[in-house]
Amino acid sequence: MNTKHLITRLAAAALAMLALSTTSATAGVIVKPTSVSLALTLGTVEGGGESAINGIDGSGFTVGDQALIANGANDIGSLGTSLGSLPQSLNNDAYNNSSRIVSGGGYGSQQIPAGSAAWTFTLPAAYSVNGIYLWSLSESGALFRGIRNATVALSTNNGSTFGTAVNVTFGLATFPPGNVTPVFVGLTETAGVNAIKLTYIDNQSGTSITEGALGGFGEIRFTAVPEPATWALLAGGLTTVMVLRRRRA
Repeated sequence: MNTKHLITRLAAAALAMLALSTTSATAGVIVKPTSVSLALTLGTVEGGGESAINGIDGSGFTVGDQALIANGANDIGSLGTSLGSLPQSLNNDAYNNSSRIVSGGGYGSQQIPAGSAAWTFTLPAAYSVNGIYLWSLSESGALFRGIRNATVALSTNNGSTFGTAVNVTFGLATFPPGNVTPVFVGLTETAGVNAIKLTYIDNQSGTSITEGALGGFGEIRFTAVPEPATWALLAGGLTTVMVLRRRRA
Protein backbone atom coordinates (compact mmCIF):
# COMPACT_ATOMS: atom_id res chain seq x y z
CA MET A 1 0.00 0.00 0.00
CA ASN A 2 1.48 3.43 -0.93
CA THR A 3 1.66 6.38 1.47
CA LYS A 4 -1.23 8.25 -0.11
CA HIS A 5 -3.60 5.34 0.28
CA LEU A 6 -2.48 4.82 3.89
CA ILE A 7 -3.18 8.46 4.76
CA THR A 8 -6.59 8.21 3.14
CA ARG A 9 -7.47 5.13 5.15
CA LEU A 10 -6.28 6.64 8.44
CA ALA A 11 -8.27 9.80 7.80
CA ALA A 12 -11.37 7.77 6.97
CA ALA A 13 -10.97 5.79 10.18
CA ALA A 14 -10.64 8.98 12.23
CA LEU A 15 -13.74 10.50 10.60
CA ALA A 16 -15.69 7.30 11.26
CA MET A 17 -14.74 7.41 14.92
CA LEU A 18 -15.74 11.08 15.11
CA ALA A 19 -19.15 10.27 13.68
CA LEU A 20 -19.47 7.38 16.10
CA SER A 21 -18.63 9.49 19.13
CA THR A 22 -21.24 12.16 18.32
CA THR A 23 -24.21 9.85 17.95
CA SER A 24 -26.70 8.79 20.61
CA ALA A 25 -25.94 6.84 23.80
CA THR A 26 -26.60 3.58 22.02
CA ALA A 27 -23.89 4.23 19.42
CA GLY A 28 -20.62 2.38 19.43
CA VAL A 29 -20.12 -1.30 20.09
CA ILE A 30 -21.85 -4.02 22.02
CA VAL A 31 -19.42 -5.60 24.47
CA LYS A 32 -19.72 -9.18 25.68
CA PRO A 33 -18.09 -9.89 29.08
CA THR A 34 -15.37 -12.52 29.03
CA SER A 35 -16.28 -13.87 32.47
CA VAL A 36 -18.78 -13.43 35.29
CA SER A 37 -18.92 -14.32 38.98
CA LEU A 38 -21.97 -14.36 41.25
CA ALA A 39 -21.52 -13.46 44.91
CA LEU A 40 -24.35 -14.51 47.24
CA THR A 41 -25.07 -13.69 50.87
CA LEU A 42 -25.29 -17.05 52.62
CA GLY A 43 -28.64 -17.81 54.16
CA THR A 44 -30.54 -15.32 52.03
CA VAL A 45 -30.19 -16.42 48.42
CA GLU A 46 -28.76 -19.33 46.54
CA GLY A 47 -27.87 -20.06 42.96
CA GLY A 48 -30.58 -21.35 40.69
CA GLY A 49 -30.48 -24.42 38.52
CA GLU A 50 -27.97 -22.80 36.19
CA SER A 51 -24.69 -20.95 36.67
CA ALA A 52 -23.97 -17.27 36.15
CA ILE A 53 -22.18 -18.00 32.86
CA ASN A 54 -25.54 -18.51 31.14
CA GLY A 55 -26.12 -14.77 31.41
CA ILE A 56 -23.23 -13.96 29.06
CA ASP A 57 -22.65 -17.01 26.86
CA GLY A 58 -25.39 -16.41 24.29
CA SER A 59 -27.22 -19.61 25.24
CA GLY A 60 -30.49 -17.70 25.42
CA PHE A 61 -30.32 -16.71 21.76
CA THR A 62 -31.11 -18.69 18.66
CA VAL A 63 -28.13 -19.99 16.69
CA GLY A 64 -28.35 -17.14 14.17
CA ASP A 65 -28.54 -14.48 16.85
CA GLN A 66 -25.63 -16.01 18.75
CA ALA A 67 -23.46 -15.38 15.71
CA LEU A 68 -24.76 -11.82 15.51
CA ILE A 69 -24.31 -10.65 19.08
CA ALA A 70 -22.92 -13.31 21.40
CA ASN A 71 -19.29 -12.85 20.39
CA GLY A 72 -19.24 -9.22 21.45
CA ALA A 73 -17.79 -6.01 19.96
CA ASN A 74 -20.54 -5.83 17.36
CA ASP A 75 -21.15 -2.46 15.74
CA ILE A 76 -24.51 -1.31 17.06
CA GLY A 77 -25.00 0.69 13.89
CA SER A 78 -25.08 -2.51 11.87
CA LEU A 79 -27.82 -3.87 14.12
CA GLY A 80 -29.87 -0.70 14.17
CA THR A 81 -30.48 1.60 17.11
CA SER A 82 -33.99 0.47 18.04
CA LEU A 83 -34.50 -2.33 20.55
CA GLY A 84 -36.68 -4.17 18.09
CA SER A 85 -33.74 -4.61 15.73
CA LEU A 86 -31.64 -6.37 18.38
CA PRO A 87 -31.84 -10.14 18.82
CA GLN A 88 -34.55 -11.55 21.07
CA SER A 89 -33.79 -14.23 23.62
CA LEU A 90 -35.72 -17.45 23.93
CA ASN A 91 -38.72 -17.74 26.24
CA ASN A 92 -39.94 -20.83 28.13
CA ASP A 93 -36.47 -22.06 29.08
CA ALA A 94 -35.22 -20.04 32.06
CA TYR A 95 -33.70 -23.05 33.77
CA ASN A 96 -31.32 -23.78 30.92
CA ASN A 97 -30.53 -20.38 29.46
CA SER A 98 -30.41 -17.77 32.23
CA SER A 99 -28.60 -16.67 35.36
CA ARG A 100 -31.07 -16.80 38.23
CA ILE A 101 -31.19 -16.75 42.02
CA VAL A 102 -33.81 -17.98 44.49
CA SER A 103 -34.49 -17.02 48.10
CA GLY A 104 -32.62 -19.12 50.65
CA GLY A 105 -35.83 -20.13 52.38
CA GLY A 106 -37.06 -21.83 49.24
CA TYR A 107 -39.27 -20.74 46.39
CA GLY A 108 -42.36 -18.86 47.59
CA SER A 109 -41.13 -18.47 51.16
CA GLN A 110 -39.71 -14.94 51.05
CA GLN A 111 -38.51 -12.20 48.74
CA ILE A 112 -34.88 -12.08 47.75
CA PRO A 113 -33.38 -9.42 50.05
CA ALA A 114 -32.03 -6.33 48.33
CA GLY A 115 -28.26 -6.40 47.97
CA SER A 116 -27.92 -10.10 48.64
CA ALA A 117 -26.69 -11.05 45.16
CA ALA A 118 -24.11 -9.35 42.92
CA TRP A 119 -22.79 -10.29 39.47
CA THR A 120 -19.30 -9.07 38.55
CA PHE A 121 -18.52 -8.96 34.84
CA THR A 122 -15.01 -8.83 33.36
CA LEU A 123 -14.71 -7.05 30.00
CA PRO A 124 -12.23 -8.09 27.28
CA ALA A 125 -10.48 -4.68 27.39
CA ALA A 126 -10.95 -1.16 28.74
CA TYR A 127 -13.98 0.63 27.31
CA SER A 128 -15.84 3.92 27.68
CA VAL A 129 -19.01 2.24 28.91
CA ASN A 130 -22.31 4.08 28.52
CA GLY A 131 -25.16 1.58 28.78
CA ILE A 132 -26.58 -1.88 29.40
CA TYR A 133 -28.75 -4.17 27.31
CA LEU A 134 -30.54 -6.73 29.47
CA TRP A 135 -32.69 -9.61 28.28
CA SER A 136 -35.05 -10.46 31.12
CA LEU A 137 -35.51 -13.78 32.86
CA SER A 138 -37.56 -15.65 30.30
CA GLU A 139 -39.71 -18.19 32.04
CA SER A 140 -43.09 -18.89 30.50
CA GLY A 141 -45.98 -17.53 32.57
CA ALA A 142 -43.64 -15.61 34.93
CA LEU A 143 -43.12 -12.19 33.38
CA PHE A 144 -42.25 -10.45 36.65
CA ARG A 145 -39.12 -12.32 37.75
CA GLY A 146 -36.66 -10.31 35.70
CA ILE A 147 -34.55 -7.70 37.48
CA ARG A 148 -36.26 -4.33 37.97
CA ASN A 149 -34.06 -2.29 40.33
CA ALA A 150 -30.33 -2.78 40.78
CA THR A 151 -27.14 -0.85 41.41
CA VAL A 152 -24.23 -0.65 38.97
CA ALA A 153 -20.62 0.06 39.92
CA LEU A 154 -17.72 0.42 37.48
CA SER A 155 -14.08 -0.55 37.89
CA THR A 156 -11.00 0.60 35.99
CA ASN A 157 -8.59 -1.80 37.76
CA ASN A 158 -10.05 -5.19 36.84
CA GLY A 159 -12.42 -5.34 39.78
CA SER A 160 -9.95 -4.61 42.58
CA THR A 161 -12.05 -1.60 43.54
CA PHE A 162 -15.30 -0.12 42.22
CA GLY A 163 -16.58 3.40 41.93
CA THR A 164 -19.75 4.70 43.56
CA ALA A 165 -22.72 2.49 42.80
CA VAL A 166 -25.60 4.13 40.93
CA ASN A 167 -29.23 3.02 40.91
CA VAL A 168 -30.70 1.74 37.67
CA THR A 169 -34.20 0.57 36.78
CA PHE A 170 -34.93 -1.89 33.98
CA GLY A 171 -38.36 -1.57 32.43
CA LEU A 172 -40.61 -4.58 32.07
CA ALA A 173 -39.51 -6.54 29.02
CA THR A 174 -41.96 -7.34 26.26
CA PHE A 175 -42.61 -10.98 25.50
CA PRO A 176 -43.62 -11.60 21.90
CA PRO A 177 -44.69 -15.20 21.27
CA GLY A 178 -41.75 -17.34 22.34
CA ASN A 179 -39.20 -14.54 22.75
CA VAL A 180 -38.00 -11.69 24.96
CA THR A 181 -36.95 -8.24 23.72
CA PRO A 182 -34.01 -6.48 25.40
CA VAL A 183 -34.30 -3.50 27.73
CA PHE A 184 -31.76 -0.66 27.49
CA VAL A 185 -30.53 1.47 30.41
CA GLY A 186 -28.10 4.31 29.78
CA LEU A 187 -25.15 5.05 32.06
CA THR A 188 -23.00 8.15 32.45
CA GLU A 189 -20.15 7.47 30.06
CA THR A 190 -17.04 6.40 31.97
CA ALA A 191 -13.66 5.75 30.35
CA GLY A 192 -11.27 2.91 31.10
CA VAL A 193 -13.88 0.49 32.44
CA ASN A 194 -12.84 -3.17 32.47
CA ALA A 195 -15.13 -4.65 35.13
CA ILE A 196 -18.76 -4.00 36.12
CA LYS A 197 -20.72 -5.05 39.21
CA LEU A 198 -24.52 -5.44 39.06
CA THR A 199 -26.19 -5.80 42.48
CA TYR A 200 -29.76 -7.10 42.76
CA ILE A 201 -32.39 -5.03 44.58
CA ASP A 202 -35.72 -6.44 43.41
CA ASN A 203 -37.60 -7.87 40.43
CA GLN A 204 -40.64 -6.73 38.49
CA SER A 205 -43.11 -8.31 40.93
CA GLY A 206 -42.89 -5.56 43.54
CA THR A 207 -43.91 -6.94 46.93
CA SER A 208 -45.08 -10.38 45.79
CA ILE A 209 -43.54 -13.05 48.02
CA THR A 210 -44.14 -15.84 45.49
CA GLU A 211 -42.80 -14.04 42.40
CA GLY A 212 -40.22 -12.11 44.43
CA ALA A 213 -38.51 -15.31 45.54
CA LEU A 214 -36.84 -15.84 42.16
CA GLY A 215 -35.01 -13.34 39.95
CA GLY A 216 -32.33 -12.93 37.33
CA PHE A 217 -31.78 -12.32 33.64
CA GLY A 218 -31.37 -14.22 30.41
CA GLU A 219 -28.49 -12.32 28.78
CA ILE A 220 -26.63 -9.07 29.39
CA ARG A 221 -24.37 -6.91 27.21
CA PHE A 222 -22.78 -3.49 27.65
CA THR A 223 -22.50 -0.59 25.21
CA ALA A 224 -19.37 1.49 24.75
CA VAL A 225 -17.66 4.06 22.54
CA PRO A 226 -14.00 4.21 21.43
CA GLU A 227 -11.47 5.04 24.14
CA PRO A 228 -9.47 8.31 23.97
CA ALA A 229 -6.32 6.20 23.69
CA THR A 230 -7.60 4.92 20.37
CA TRP A 231 -8.03 8.48 19.15
CA ALA A 232 -4.45 9.28 20.16
CA LEU A 233 -3.16 6.22 18.34
CA LEU A 234 -4.92 7.18 15.13
CA ALA A 235 -3.81 10.80 15.34
CA GLY A 236 -0.22 9.78 16.04
CA GLY A 237 -0.16 7.34 13.15
CA LEU A 238 -1.62 9.89 10.76
CA THR A 239 0.92 12.53 11.84
CA THR A 240 3.84 10.11 11.42
CA VAL A 241 2.77 9.12 7.92
CA MET A 242 2.35 12.77 6.87
CA VAL A 243 5.85 13.63 8.18
CA LEU A 244 7.37 10.71 6.30
CA ARG A 245 5.60 11.73 3.11
CA ARG A 246 6.93 15.28 3.37
CA ARG A 247 10.47 14.00 3.86
CA ARG A 248 10.20 11.83 0.77
CA ALA A 249 8.89 14.77 -1.21
